[in-house]
Amino acid sequence: NEYKSYLRQEMKESMVVRPKYIPLIHGIIPFVTIATAVSISLYLGHITLKPPPMISDLGVRSPEKYIFIFGMVTTGLLQLPVAWIVETLGVVRGTVRANILMSIASSIGLIGLSLANECAEPEVHFACAITFFLSYTLWSLNNSFYETKVTSTRNTFLNVRRVLSAIQLAAVLALALLILSRTNAYTQYAMPMAEWLAVILSAIFTFTFYFDISKECVLAIVKE
Repeated sequence: NEYKSYLRQEMKESMVVRPKYIPLIHGIIPFVTIATAVSISLYLGHITLKPPPMISDLGVRSPEKYIFIFGMVTTGLLQLPVAWIVETLGVVRGTVRANILMSIASSIGLIGLSLANECAEPEVHFACAITFFLSYTLWSLNNSFYETKVTSTRNTFLNVRRVLSAIQLAAVLALALLILSRTNAYTQYAMPMAEWLAVILSAIFTFTFYFDISKECVLAIVKE
C-alpha cells in the first residue's frame, strides 16, 4: 500500500503519457487530413473523381494544400515516436538498426513530399515519395515477420499486420510499375488506386498497435 501511494504521488508530480494513443493518433490523422482535403478540393472543383486524383494532388492548390501539409507533416513527425514506443514496449522485435533507419527515412520522405509541391518541385516530391513508400513498407515488413508479443491478441494482430504489410508491398510495387509504364486510360485509374491502397494500408498498419498496448502502460517524465 505504501509503495502504491508512493507511485501515485510520483505520477502526480510527473508528466504522464499513455503510449497506446500515439499509434491511434498516427493512424487517424491521415484519414482525417485526406478526407478533409478531398472534400474541399471537390467542392472547389480542383479535382475530379473520373479519373481519380493522386493523393499528392491535394497538396497543390489552396486552401486544401495547407490542410494536407499540416496533416502529413504531423504524421511524419509521429512516425519516430511510434517506432520507438512499439520497439521499447516489446510489441515488435524486428532488426533494431533497420527499424531506426527506416523510421527516419519514412518520416523525412513523408514530410518532404508534403512540403515539396508535385507541380512546383516535381523531382524533390517524387524522390521523397519513393523514400517514404519504400522505407515505410520495409519497416512494416520488418515489424511483421520478426514480431513477438506477449498479449492475448497475439495471433490476431500478428497475422493482420503480416497481411497488411504483404498487400502494401504489392501495392507499392504495382505503383512503381505503373509509373514506369506509358500513360493511358488504364494507368490513369490504376495508378491512383495503387497509391490510395498503399497509403490506407500504412495508416491501418500503425493503427493496429493501439490494440496491443495496455491501458495501464504509461510513460512518465519525472520532474527533478
